Amino acid sequence: MINAVLYSIEGEGADALISLAGAIPVIGDFATGARLSRRAAIAAAGLTAETVKGYQAHHVFSRASSTTWDLLGIKWDDVSNAVWWEAKDHLSQAWNYQQEGNRWISGNQGIINSNKALAADEARSYAE
Repeated sequence: MINAVLYSIEGEGADALISLAGAIPVIGDFATGARLSRRAAIAAAGLTAETVKGYQAHHVFSRASSTTWDLLGIKWDDVSNAVWWEAKDHLSQAWNYQQEGNRWISGNQGIINSNKALAADEARSYAE
């Protein structure tokens, strides 16, 4: 509980909520897993908790389209396919970015169905 208050004071809302959830039986196990996953993503990106303060990891390839990305062999949830956005921008723009990905999928069904390797390369290029 004390950590939740401290994170709140520091303006780290996500960490505050995770710490608060950690105090609840069973739910706390999931919160701990989320915290460890976030720390692993930060470390894998070669960053520190201080450098990502106020930022959130954003999936370049959205979870909502994971079936397509899986079909193309793109590890959509891999840390190499994440970018760090300011939290306010991530929360306000993520939906628009997801819709852009959906438009790409809709417009490229022919190549997705006929040449998965080429489609995967095109998707990666588009995401850059």
